[in-house]
Amino acid sequence: MPYLDKEKQKAYKRQYYLDNKEKNKEKKKLYDKKYKEENKEKTREYNLRYWESPAYKKLMTLRNWKRQGIKSDNYDKLYDYYLSVETCDLCDINIQGKQKKCLDHCHRTGYMRNVVCQKCNLQKPKYERLYTEVLLDLHRYFSRLN
Repeated sequence: MPYLDKEKQKAYKRQYYLDNKEKNKEKKKLYDKKYKEENKEKTREYNLRYWESPAYKKLMTLRNWKRQGIKSDNYDKLYDYYLSVETCDLCDINIQGKQKKCLDHCHRTGYMRNVVCQKCNLQKPKYERLYTEVLLDLHRYFSRLN
């Protein structure tokens, strides 16, 4: 790089990059392949450690929530709340241990209602249906009175 002027240096580097783009891509591909072969065990150990880390678990949990349609203004705050809950909001049993913790949410709006155990989460549609039926019965009852 014979240029002392920063702008000329920048232009030269940019032109060099464009002229040698394919060549450099090929070099990088070969280097990456060689590195992968030489460091298979090291990479595997790193990945296993990362997959066990809280950062990875948080990333995957938030990704799954977004994929399921759960909406939030602050996912970090929601995740912290999710981790802090120790009892089911419906049946008050301790969720820590073998019970799986579930984030209950409205399927129409996508917003979170509460944190429940897996058993209550699977029975929730029954409760909702029953609640809807009771409301309809009350509506019919009071409609007849008028």
